[in-house]
Amino acid sequence: MRIPFLLSIAIAAIAIAARGALGESGNFNITEELATNPKYSDFNTVLSKSGLADTINAMNSLTVCVLTNSQMATLRSTLSHADSSDPKKVAALVRPMILLTFIDPTNPNTARSIRGSQQVASLYQAAGAASTDQGIANLTTTRKGSLQIVAAGGSNATITKSVKLIAYNLSIVEVSNPLLPTGVLGSDQNAPVVSVVPSPPPVKAPAKSPPSAAEDSSSTPDESDDQADKTPIKSAAARASRLGLVAWPLLLLLAARKL
Repeated sequence: MRIPFLLSIAIAAIAIAARGALGESGNFNITEELATNPKYSDFNTVLSKSGLADTINAMNSLTVCVLTNSQMATLRSTLSHADSSDPKKVAALVRPMILLTFIDPTNPNTARSIRGSQQVASLYQAAGAASTDQGIANLTTTRKGSLQIVAAGGSNATITKSVKLIAYNLSIVEVSNPLLPTGVLGSDQNAPVVSVVPSPPPVKAPAKSPPSAAEDSSSTPDESDDQADKTPIKSAAARASRLGLVAWPLLLLLAARKL
């Protein structure tokens, strides 16, 4: 069901906006964590120059799927020559790989807890750049027990390595290849990192149904009481009337006998 996931996206968006307004940050710095490994330098540069690093640092409980420099070259090749050198254009393709949930691939219980598949939302969805639910992926397990992320349209990537874990706050994992859900290449690459989640439309009161025959015949409490009071009177009068019709012939008969 999607509703729980749309709610988690809304909560994540509100949390990011609130932290940004208060000038607060998470318990980590993504650029510092990635700086210790040079094979992620291109990925780290895109995060820093596009502003995604600041967004990630303001969040809690998320998973960042990082790409090596060679994988980043593959990702850039999906863009035009001009766009491939624009950090914001490249960052738009990175957003689907920032998942709004903490995934610990080193914990055997993570794979065991997944029955079939488990939906996870991405920053691509929270940014409002995705069409409908294209920014929601499925976390599954392979036959060998590895964790696999399947995006909309069938694009998938396997988690090959745990790079860094900060318990329940940040999980950095290396994946086998870029994750490109349907529509990401044609999405608004200048969309804000996180958009304001619109309020749900007001709930309209249900239209009153026409009164039934039973309701038409019903009255107000006072009227009902009056009717209840008058009913015995009418019944008594009717009985008296009926008795009168029987009594008069008997009286005439008795009078004739006396004569």
